[in-house]
Amino acid sequence: MEQRRKNDAVTFEKDFRAQVVKLYVGILVYQGTIIAHSKRHRIVQYARAVPKVDDWSTLLQDIMDADAECRKFTRIFDSEEHRVRHWELKDILDQQDQQMEMLSRQIGDIHVQSEALFSHADWRENTEILDWVSTTLPGDDHTRILEHGKLNSDYANSGEWLFSRPEFQSWSSADDDSQPVLWLPGPVGTGKSSLM
Repeated sequence: MEQRRKNDAVTFEKDFRAQVVKLYVGILVYQGTIIAHSKRHRIVQYARAVPKVDDWSTLLQDIMDADAECRKFTRIFDSEEHRVRHWELKDILDQQDQQMEMLSRQIGDIHVQSEALFSHADWRENTEILDWVSTTLPGDDHTRILEHGKLNSDYANSGEWLFSRPEFQSWSSADDDSQPVLWLPGPVGTGKSSLM
């Protein structure tokens, strides 16, 4: 295909050169005829004009036809040049699209790997912080408080309101480990441990 395109280009160029030569020959013949005509005596000029020996209109028409053909070739060359540039740009854009797809996949892979690393690191860090804050498990502490009478049975269900709060529901229904800790801030003696 590429060889055919090159052969067509060579053929077009040869035809174009031949047409340009034809145009310039026509112009030179016309100019020579004008010079010869102007150097003749007026009577000879009239004598040659009656039988149209120096056929001016045909000479001019030949020049205009050759010019029109040259202009067609110019448009063909221009369109061929645009077509070649179009394909070159298309190839460059295709290569860039492929590189962008590859980069996008690599970025996606990096994102997945980094999320996995951060998730694991966050869970480990949160666990380390919880172990540092207290070694007592909240569930065990809650059971101990209820069973040993710190709170009698009248207050056993007093913290049920917590379970209906959106913050608690969001925390307890989380499928991943993005929210492993529910923080209950408050002053000393306000019942935080009782809720647990």
